[in-house]
Amino acid sequence: MSIDRLRAHYGFSRMPFGKELAPGMLYRSKAHAEALARITWLIAERAMGVITGEVERATHCTSL
Repeated sequence: MSIDRLRAHYGFSRMPFGKELAPGMLYRSKAHAEALARITWLIAERAMGVITGEVERATHCTSL
């Protein structure tokens, strides 16, 4: 089944989990705020880090 047919069948206005996900559509939890703070610090310090999450949790990234 093509992407266009899936969109038509389910009535999507955009593809879910696609690259066009707007940052304003993210669920901003306390854990998200903590991860964002840590990523921001890593970038400022030009350091390396690893982001992990709970098993079976969807993970989304956004540009800073």
